[in-house]
Amino acid sequence: MEPDDILLARARLLARIPSEVAVATRRRALVAAIGPQRLGFPLERVVSVRALGRWTPVPHAPAAIVGVAKLDGKVVAVFGGRTWRGLPEEMRADAPVVLLTGRDSPLALLVDSVIDAVDVPDDLPDLRRPGEPWLRAIIDDVLVVDVDRLIDHLSEPR
Repeated sequence: MEPDDILLARARLLARIPSEVAVATRRRALVAAIGPQRLGFPLERVVSVRALGRWTPVPHAPAAIVGVAKLDGKVVAVFGGRTWRGLPEEMRADAPVVLLTGRDSPLALLVDSVIDAVDVPDDLPDLRRPGEPWLRAIIDDVLVVDVDRLIDHLSEPR
């Protein structure tokens, strides 16, 4: 190991936040994959994750809404995660759906897979901008989603 490598490793070790402080200032996010992207949804907004099962297409719905389904006893709009990210949709009964709480009603987002959960610091810089109003922050390679703004964005007519 080179001296610079040792110094870099030491700097990283010293720069870490003590765990008791980190716990008090962090929340968790569920990480799901849609195509090559990893998206983080605040756990306090995640109701459940399950297979899509049966669904019904809705004529004349906004492009991102691929249909409706009965999930956890409620009829909810099913948003196509791949459609939203500009990829071809793959509708399968066993496709994972992340059921999220919205302002007015729950919604289901089709994802390719659910990967993990990550810590999200409370003091993230706000990255929302006109082209991607749903983007709250980026942690490593995870795009942290503002759920309410995502619902608004997906519900807009195209």
